[in-house]
Amino acid sequence: MSEMDRDQAITKLEIEAARSDKALIGALSYLGTLSKPDFSDVEHGFQLPLMVLFGYSRERIKLGGRDRDLPEKIEGFFPNLPEASDWVSDTDLKHTVASFGFLNEITAKENFTYPERKIVLSAIIAHDCAYPKTKDLSAFRSADTRLSHMRDGEAEFRNFALKINSIFHGFYTPGDTEIVCSIIRQHDNPSVKIDGKNLEFSYNPPPEKLMWAHREADRLWMLDRGGFALDLARRILETDPQYNPSDYLKHVISSHLKEAEKYPDQEKCILYKGEKTLYRTKAGFEIFRRLLNERAKEYHITAKPSVHP
Repeated sequence: MSEMDRDQAITKLEIEAARSDKALIGALSYLGTLSKPDFSDVEHGFQLPLMVLFGYSRERIKLGGRDRDLPEKIEGFFPNLPEASDWVSDTDLKHTVASFGFLNEITAKENFTYPERKIVLSAIIAHDCAYPKTKDLSAFRSADTRLSHMRDGEAEFRNFALKINSIFHGFYTPGDTEIVCSIIRQHDNPSVKIDGKNLEFSYNPPPEKLMWAHREADRLWMLDRGGFALDLARRILETDPQYNPSDYLKHVISSHLKEAEKYPDQEKCILYKGEKTLYRTKAGFEIFRRLLNERAKEYHITAKPSVHP
């Protein structure tokens, strides 16, 4: 058997394994339930304004976003599961819902003040509302797309804030708006390269702990039950399909370690198995470890990082 034939045989086995993997199917079904954040633990003073903000963001998300081709593709992959197309629709919305939950937990455990929670929860609701429609995963990952969705997301939030202030007078002060916007317009910076250099966070005006908490909640999506399954599904449905939950979990762990190298304040990064991670809040790191254990148990694999250069 040639190397090409062997690779094709392995791919075929992986695809058949994915079609019958109850862990994957169950997690994708769970993904379909992520329709709105749980606001029950949010302070009553800003619960309603944030719900209105989510409504604005949800409608904006529907105008663009990644993965618009996934519902049709996954129908073909799971022909006996017609509901599967709903599981992978509006993935930016599902990401926002999960990230909001993580950030709500982080800020509560880290004793963020009322104003701090209002700012970061607002930013997480709107941060990914303005992705353009992208034709494929490569286009989504491009620097132009990453930069434009941050810039356009900031502009959208400014409009949302004006509307909310007309309903809830003075909810967002000018200072609040600037800090929220400063988080949105740079929230992906460590993952974006311009001229071969990674962009860095600016802590002016957002205090560093607000930027950190947002980034941690955003990145925890990769280990969320639904987020992890979504990334597995994306890889199954690509031109060169692959399905290996163990290898992908190793990749996720390594990416959370390598991101620490992009920060100038590495001394504040929390260690995992002796290596720095992107996490700088105790609460965020605890969620990271909890989700690692959950995904390892769910897919019956070992949570160990790939060899880290």
